[in-house]
Amino acid sequence: MEHNVEQHHAFLAGLESLEAYIKEIQAGNAQYDGKLVIEKLDSFADGLVQHLHDELPTLASSRMRAAFTEKDLKDLETSLGKRILKEVSLTTVLPLGMVLHDKSTAPQYVSSENHVIFMNLISPPLISFPPLPKPILWATQYGLYHLHSDAWAFGPCDVYGKVKPGFGNDASAA
Repeated sequence: MEHNVEQHHAFLAGLESLEAYIKEIQAGNAQYDGKLVIEKLDSFADGLVQHLHDELPTLASSRMRAAFTEKDLKDLETSLGKRILKEVSLTTVLPLGMVLHDKSTAPQYVSSENHVIFMNLISPPLISFPPLPKPILWATQYGLYHLHSDAWAFGPCDVYGKVKPGFGNDASAA
């Protein structure tokens, strides 16, 4: 665990520098410079990637169970859930989910109940979540998406779940 903490210190200054720059841009005190963003990312990216790779065994479920009681984990889950609901806006989360969702690999099941039962027999993980209700799907695609449409420009999919060409996700780039 000490190694993980040391790794945090190794990339934290670069991450904080990037965060400060982005806040300056948001406040109107600095102009966006893509080259500078890349420089700042490059200053800590290798250390962060190595840390994330090295930290996986630390987060293994067996280690979590040894370090926390079941009540501790449930309390943590409840606390985290409340924080997420308090800080996250559905007007941004729903469209974000749409532009990150490739329906060809994980379709949204909105068809008949028999179809869902059939798909459960074939591959249960595909439908571990209930389908998004059609009115919410429609409101997201035709309303919420357009509130911040510029923010979704670089998503790998369009709002309908179709992979967009480019960004390294098309067949010719593979």
